Amino acid sequence: MYKVLLVDDEYMILNGLQKLINWESLNMEIIGTARNGKKALDFMMENKVDIVLTDVTMPVLSGIDFIREAQKIANPFKFIIVSGYQEFDYVKSGIHLGASNYLLKPIDKDELIQSLNQILKEFKQVHLTKQADQTIFESLLGRWVRNELQEEQLTQLVEHELFRLPKESNLTVVIVRNQSSIQWKSTFNCVCLELNLSLHFSLNEKEDVLILANQTDEELKKLLTKVNTKLNNDCLFFIGECIHDQKQVYNSYQCALKAKNHADFYGRPFIFNTYKENELTDLTLSGLITDLNEGIFSKNIERMTTEISTFTDQLREFQTLEAENIKRLMYLVMVNLYLQFDAIESEKLMVKSNQLFDAKTFDEVAAIMKNDLVPLDELKKQQSYSDLTKQTIEIVQKNYTEDLKLKSIASILHVNVMYLGQVFKKETGKSFSEYLNHYRINLAKELLLRSKEPVNDIASRIGYKNQGYFYKNFKKIVGHSPREFRDQIQ
Repeated sequence: MYKVLLVDDEYMILNGLQKLINWESLNMEIIGTARNGKKALDFMMENKVDIVLTDVTMPVLSGIDFIREAQKIANPFKFIIVSGYQEFDYVKSGIHLGASNYLLKPIDKDELIQSLNQILKEFKQVHLTKQADQTIFESLLGRWVRNELQEEQLTQLVEHELFRLPKESNLTVVIVRNQSSIQWKSTFNCVCLELNLSLHFSLNEKEDVLILANQTDEELKKLLTKVNTKLNNDCLFFIGECIHDQKQVYNSYQCALKAKNHADFYGRPFIFNTYKENELTDLTLSGLITDLNEGIFSKNIERMTTEISTFTDQLREFQTLEAENIKRLMYLVMVNLYLQFDAIESEKLMVKSNQLFDAKTFDEVAAIMKNDLVPLDELKKQQSYSDLTKQTIEIVQKNYTEDLKLKSIASILHVNVMYLGQVFKKETGKSFSEYLNHYRINLAKELLLRSKEPVNDIASRIGYKNQGYFYKNFKKIVGHSPREFRDQIQ
């Protein structure tokens, strides 16, 4: 409700004004009365007042002088001048100070209601203007932290009355998440207003963004704890890095987003969440992968399963790699595993890969890696191969970098080349040249994923002397060029 102060030196007038109209029906309440301008001024110094009805001629301090002084010290308010005299000087002074109306005693009820309704319209218009201005300001804030502002737009933002930051401020972006299902936006806005936190905007239904200035880590957490207390201790905070240049606020925002995504992916958000890169050293990761690969190369199902489970649990414990890096790493593990079983083109790998890249949390990734990952069907198929086919595959896997021909392998195995070709295709479903090309291309895919080695060097490493032939085969088998494949995954 709008708060009203009545000022008149006549008790009967004050009493009559309180009863003259139904103030509550106008969404107004009388919160005080005063018998002279001095008392009215003292009241306004202690209380927020929206509307003042004041007499002009009063002892100690006149109505006009009271209004003039109140405008210097109080929040903006509307006022109506009341007088028993139709004197032009009073009218002129009241208009000069911004009076909404000038009413003569005895006050006409309908005229008073009409004047108050006009004030309500003005309040509504001011509110709508402020809302529109706030919306524009918040939009500029959002574009600022996303690094989308032109130079002139950044100037417009910095010069806005709500942008209350010293020019040399250190800045920290914090994403605030409300965990309850209740509507909280209006409460959050009120808390920000109370704590003088003017730089904030809505990120989505559950999250808002705060930009805070000149806070040490301790001060920052104290302030956020105060915010959390006022919001029923129902918030999580994702804190970006502290930056020293307003034009670099994007970096702090990106860090806050990483903290949020990281916490959500691993499913263990704290009240205060931060993100630091490269905590898992290359040496540690290399050691984990070495143990895993030894398990995979053993082709021992039990050992493979154990090593994959251990590797996954250790990554969960470290909680340092980003979601996309985790997925790429796990995809490489899958590819490596399926390469050992000559199952790289199996439908199961495709299904598992899609599940992996669609996973939203680490728990989902872990379940994919631990449950039914080993291609047992392919293993059974390989176990049914004849000795000739097994020996041929073993020669390919050991000597794929050489200029392998079926004729030379037949010579090594002391069999007829036509017979070897027929047996090999019947059991594997591919001719020898098709199998060799697929094996090399699958090795190329693994190298493209886990290294930044130039494509031409990779082609040479896997046995292609002719670069054009490598590109042609890769595009035919994979559906993309080597560079397109690498860009698509990385």
